[in-house]
Amino acid sequence: MAEPADDTAALLERCDRLRDAPGSVELYDALADGDAEAVGHAYSRWPRHAAAPQVLAWLRARGVEPPPPPSVAEVAAEHGIDDLAGHLRAEAERMGRLRENLERTLQRAERAESVASAYAAVVLLLAAVAALGWAAALGVVPIFEAAPRPEVGAPEAP
Repeated sequence: MAEPADDTAALLERCDRLRDAPGSVELYDALADGDAEAVGHAYSRWPRHAAAPQVLAWLRARGVEPPPPPSVAEVAAEHGIDDLAGHLRAEAERMGRLRENLERTLQRAERAESVASAYAAVVLLLAAVAALGWAAALGVVPIFEAAPRPEVGAPEAP
C-alpha cells in the first residue's frame, strides 16, 4: 500500500487523536481507503466534527464537493419517525410522565429522610437514657440518694 499524501496523513492523525468524537472512525476509515466519495459521505453525516474544516479542504483539493447534509425528513426516516409532529408530541408526553415520576420519587425520598432523622433522634435518646441507667446502677452517677442504713450491731433506739 502506498504512503498517503501529507494532507491525508495529517487528517488521519487528527482523526486518530479525536477517536472518541462521533464520526471520527467513519472519517478515518474513508481517509485510510483514500476514497474521496466515502470521505464526502462521512463528512455529510458529521458536518460538525472537529476535523470538518480540514476534511472539507481535503475534499475540495481533490475536486469533490460533499453531498449536502441530510434533510430533517431523511434523518427522521432513518430513525423510523414517520410523523415528526406526532413523535414530538409523544416525546413531550413521555417527558411529562418522567418529570411527574421524578417529583413523586423526590417527595418520597424527602419523607424517608425525615423519618430516618426522627428514628435517629429516638435511638440517640434511648442510648442516652440507657447509658445514664447503667451509670446509676453501677454507682458512677448518684441519681437517687439512698437512705442511710443502720449500722450493724448498734443499739436500737427505744
